[in-house]
Amino acid sequence: GSSDERYKIITAGSYEGRFCVFGGVSPDGFRWKLIDKPLIPKYLSDVQIIAYFDVEKGKYIGYFRGWTAHEHGSSHARRTIAYSETEDYSNWPRPRTIVTASLHDQPDTDVYTNSYNPWPESDAHLMFPAMYHHSKDVTDLQMMTSRDGLNWERPSNNPVIPAGASGSNAVGGVYAGHGLVCFRPGEVSLPFTPRMATHNTVFFDNSMEEPGVFSATWREDGFMSLSAESYGAFTTLIVDFCGNAMRLNIYTRLGGSVLVEIADASNDNRRVHSPAIQGRSFNDCDPITGDHISKTVTWNGESDLSVLKGKPVRIRFKMRRSDLYAIDFR
Repeated sequence: GSSDERYKIITAGSYEGRFCVFGGVSPDGFRWKLIDKPLIPKYLSDVQIIAYFDVEKGKYIGYFRGWTAHEHGSSHARRTIAYSETEDYSNWPRPRTIVTASLHDQPDTDVYTNSYNPWPESDAHLMFPAMYHHSKDVTDLQMMTSRDGLNWERPSNNPVIPAGASGSNAVGGVYAGHGLVCFRPGEVSLPFTPRMATHNTVFFDNSMEEPGVFSATWREDGFMSLSAESYGAFTTLIVDFCGNAMRLNIYTRLGGSVLVEIADASNDNRRVHSPAIQGRSFNDCDPITGDHISKTVTWNGESDLSVLKGKPVRIRFKMRRSDLYAIDFR
């Protein structure tokens, strides 16, 4: 847009008696002009809306609240996360549902705020949706991941930020904001709000003091881990190797270590998995110990894996008293 529309805002409102999504533009972030007509008419998105301009797509991207029955004239239905994209900020297609409660959730679970965030220094995407549990009248924060921003997976149904215990300032639940930021090297933080009042009680008693905005902090790319409390081993699915070396985001406790081997999977089938390539087996691997955000894996002091560039590979791990947060090809 023009310099008069450098900044943009998106919000919920009503128009001609129906819920709508509205927008505004500003040259400086202080003086705002409302776009006359709704960006999305006759659409209810009554909580957190996150929109941004995707440089690669050349489009505006938006994550909204969805309702399973709103198109039938009722907002009393299951809440979902919906998605829309447009080249014209003043005119958005009706959002379509991309995330719903899964079969692994309790029947009383709804998906509330989405807390979409681009994964820092990555081409991946994250969401920290507030999952509302009706029977308990409480929300907790879970985590979802995506490679394209459209197809989402939940690595675990366990909350990454649970509701607080009785008497805490999060006894009513937690909601996450937008904006993963790095306050200190090797860490990443997310704004979130603990609530003393539950979703339903706030309608009857809004006198409970709200505790403000807090930040949840993880190690860099350390939102979740594959952990071995004593000893464990696993093999990855087939992945395409790109780069010349492999680095790990890893933590080992006292007496812990990690070994890695890598195999060319070009000729693998359902019954036969190829052995490790020469010189890159468990026996050749230099044990990894300590706390590392980006530790280069070496075998007899060598890290070069360029012979595998562009090939399908399987990676095998042996772990003792350790947490593996991320694998990176460089």
